[in-house]
Amino acid sequence: MAKELEGASDLLAHSPPPRNQRSNGSRHLERLRAAIQERVAISVAARNELVADMVVASLTWTLIRDLTSGYDLRTLLEKALDSAIRASHADFGNIQLLDPASGELRIYVQYGFGAEFLGFFNRVHEGQAACGSAMKTQERVVVRDITDSPIFADGRTLEIMLRAGVRAVQSTPLRTTSGEILGMLSTHYRVPKGYSSGELRRLAVVATSTSKILECWARSQCFPRSYAVRSSI
Repeated sequence: MAKELEGASDLLAHSPPPRNQRSNGSRHLERLRAAIQERVAISVAARNELVADMVVASLTWTLIRDLTSGYDLRTLLEKALDSAIRASHADFGNIQLLDPASGELRIYVQYGFGAEFLGFFNRVHEGQAACGSAMKTQERVVVRDITDSPIFADGRTLEIMLRAGVRAVQSTPLRTTSGEILGMLSTHYRVPKGYSSGELRRLAVVATSTSKILECWARSQCFPRSYAVRSSI
C-alpha cells in the first residue's frame, strides 16, 4: 500500500499542470510579450523623435553657414525642404515663393512629385488648396485626410492630389519678421495622418529658419525670376 501511494505521488509530481493553470500561464506569457513589444515600439519612436529634433536643431546654423559660403537659393531651400520632410516623416513636399507681380504662389523646390502635379500647382492663388488657404488666413493649415476636407471640395484639385498619391497635407506660411508672406512650406503624406505636437513644432522651426534665409537673401538680391522646378530633388 505504501509503495502504491509513493508511486501515485511520483506520478502527480511529473504530471502536466491542470488545464486552467496552463491557460493562465499562456495568458501571462502573451501579456508579457505584448508589454515587451510596446516598450520596443516606444523606444523606436523616441529614437526617431530625437533624430528629427537633432536635424531641425542644426538647420538654422547650417543654412546661415551655407548662405554666407555663397550657396544659391535653390540649394538652400532644398536643404530646408529635406529637413521638413525628415522632421515630419513626410513622403513629399515643396516650398513655394510668392510672386509679387501676380500674387500667386509658385513652386520653387519640391520632392517626390511628377509633372501632372507640378503643372497643376505651378500657380496657386489665394484660397486654393491647402497652401492657398494658408496664404489667405496667414496661418498654418493642417488637413488630416484630403478626402474629408472642404478645402478639397473642388473635384479637379482632389483628383490631382489623389493621383499624386497624397492623402494628407500641411502648409505653413513663410513670413518676414513684420508678418508679410514670402512663401509656403508644405509637406504631404501617402496616408491620412494625425500630426503629433512634436512634428508641428519642428515644422514651425523649419519654417522660421527658412523665412530668415529668404529675408537675408531678399535684402541682398532680387527674388528669383525663374520658377522652373525639377521633377525630383
